[in-house]
Amino acid sequence: MWQLNEVIAIEYRQGHVYHMTFDNGLEGDVDFSEYLGKGPVFEPLKDMAFFRKARIEGGTICWPNG
Repeated sequence: MWQLNEVIAIEYRQGHVYHMTFDNGLEGDVDFSEYLGKGPVFEPLKDMAFFRKARIEGGTICWPNG
C-alpha cells in the first residue's frame, strides 16, 4: 500500500531548491527547476521572490497561489 508522508519542515537553499524534511525522518534537497516548463501552474515559480514564499500546508509544500 502507498504511504504518503507529510512534509514537516522546509528550508530554502538556493536557486529553485528547498531542503525538505518528512514525518518519517527522510530529508533532502528537492530541485523544482525541472517543473518550471511543465505548464502554466508552475509559471509563477520562475519569479524567485515568489518561489521563496513557499510554506507547508496540508502536509505538502505550497505557494501563495495554491
